[in-house]
Amino acid sequence: MKAEGYKGRKGADFNVMLVKRILDKENFYKGSYNYGGIESVGEYEPIQQGNHDG
Repeated sequence: MKAEGYKGRKGADFNVMLVKRILDKENFYKGSYNYGGIESVGEYEPIQQGNHDG
């Protein structure tokens, strides 16, 4: 990712921790969000395709 010029949202180079944070939020990128035990499906097109079950 770094070699291809991708940057994090604040312009930082991609590193192991940044990639881990993205992977930990997989459901968010599929269009689903869980907070306090309540799951919500977003009204936006998901970045990553897949089901909302995780």
